[in-house]
Amino acid sequence: MKPLAIIAMALFMLALGLVVAPAGAGEQTALAYVQARYKDKPEPGADARYSRRIERLWGECEEREAETGDPCMDSNLWVNAQDWEIKDQTFEQTLDDAERAQIVSTFDNMGRATKITIDLSKDDDGWVIDDIGTGCDTLSGVLRAEGSIC
Repeated sequence: MKPLAIIAMALFMLALGLVVAPAGAGEQTALAYVQARYKDKPEPGADARYSRRIERLWGECEEREAETGDPCMDSNLWVNAQDWEIKDQTFEQTLDDAERAQIVSTFDNMGRATKITIDLSKDDDGWVIDDIGTGCDTLSGVLRAEGSIC
């Protein structure tokens, strides 16, 4: 078979789904997932998936918001601010096992040193955010309307 014919056949089989990647290939790491979420538009974390626990807390918070008019969230915990211009961002994975991970993101946000801790867990579709910590607040605490510890 000629090289062009081989390439054409491979592309055809790929299009039909007959070529299967090895198990685990293409599975995104927790670190890569968090790094990608910081690139989300229109804001960091916009495309994040959250654990069932956090989704439940979001729902309860939105119900309170509808009743009281008080906003669930008045800043973006991914940057611990309402506005952001992230510079010099680094990531460190401090927990890494098959079902849970923790990533610490450190960066300069408009002249302010910022450290965000992101807890992840895994579901059938990959990594999900199970909490975010700023040192003063956690996503779960904000959603439960708990006061800041700072």
